[in-house]
Amino acid sequence: MLVDNDATVAAMGERWVGGAEAAENFACVYMGAGIGAGIFVGGQVYRGSSSNAGEIGHVSLDVDGDECFCGNRGCLELFAAPRTVVATAHQHVRDVPADGVGLHLSATGRGIRADHAGIARAASAGVPYAVEAIERAARYLALGTVTLVNLFDLELVVLAGHGFAHVGERYVFAVRRELASRSFARANHAVEVRLSPIVDDVGAVGAASMVLHSQFAPQMLGLRSLEQDV
Repeated sequence: MLVDNDATVAAMGERWVGGAEAAENFACVYMGAGIGAGIFVGGQVYRGSSSNAGEIGHVSLDVDGDECFCGNRGCLELFAAPRTVVATAHQHVRDVPADGVGLHLSATGRGIRADHAGIARAASAGVPYAVEAIERAARYLALGTVTLVNLFDLELVVLAGHGFAHVGERYVFAVRRELASRSFARANHAVEVRLSPIVDDVGAVGAASMVLHSQFAPQMLGLRSLEQDV
């Protein structure tokens, strides 16, 4: 049995199926419940010493901010994760109950993913409060991505995961904008930013790729087998 974290698996999906096969140094920023990144450096998957590399969701953007469950303060996830977008939207609905634009949110709480998808659809339709919530989150995610690009001198960033559904291009625009003005190596090279063509299915595709290439290219992917650990 093979195991890996979701962001790394997503990066594998991009490497082998999603169109990132030519990039030697790239990251797949994966947003599901949280935010992480799978990273390829020199054409090799990079995991770190405990398979926890790429946890950009826990980069601190405010050293005096709220405490995160990880023990850090002001983490990116506190500003940009789907649960934060949903909380912001619910607050708007409570504050402005008569505007009618929050009716796609559940009164009893049907789950973060479903409510976030509703907010994303509202933003796609141009509903002002939804646009504001998504674009605020997108800017914070872009700032976290600048740090990731600076650390690894990346040539490509791919956004993937259900958190980008319906509004992925807003995030792409935000990341491109911040990288163009803030990335350390911007004078030397541009960083391509794009939305995954398999944005919702990248995890499943990556898992399939992981199994396939454990047989054909294990040294390239650096795969870890549980059978080898026991």
